[in-house]
Amino acid sequence: EKSIAYSNIAMMLSIVPNVTDIRLKSNSEFIFVVDRSASMEGLKMDQTRKALEQILATLPEGSLFNIIGFGSNYKSMFDESQLQSNTAAMLKANNYVR
Repeated sequence: EKSIAYSNIAMMLSIVPNVTDIRLKSNSEFIFVVDRSASMEGLKMDQTRKALEQILATLPEGSLFNIIGFGSNYKSMFDESQLQSNTAAMLKANNYVR
């Protein structure tokens, strides 16, 4: 993406492995870092929400997770990552995402 205001070019590259070929250990930890800045308003944030809902629903059994949102400041959802099997933590995460 080229910025006219700053005459810079920025690019983001994501390489996603084929997870069907990977055996995830039950002690895997997933930290989701979510941009909540004004530049994410509208469609971008809607797409982020949908993706995060899908990811949370398919976390491997026994895994840990946390969500860190950032914009003008940052905040972790939990002080420590939570187990995917923790119903209260998953409910809180899903409500946060919506």
